[in-house]
Amino acid sequence: MKTNKLKFFALNKSIRIETEEVIEEIVVEMKVNSKAVGSGTNLILALKHLERIGEHCTNIAESIYFVINAKTIKHEKTKFE
Repeated sequence: MKTNKLKFFALNKSIRIETEEVIEEIVVEMKVNSKAVGSGTNLILALKHLERIGEHCTNIAESIYFVINAKTIKHEKTKFE
């Protein structure tokens, strides 16, 4: 079960990192092409919302883990990030 926790937190971290990388690319494009500001802003907002959905999934997984194992893993999260 421990490896599943590691995979889950690693996946959550990679989603966060990739989101930030894509947002940086969008910002660069918006600086170069002023016509892309509107659609770029919408894309950034959509990405942030999707990232938040991933965080909610993490919270749900932590709750399920607690129900099954009677142990919390929230405080262990910092070890994996």
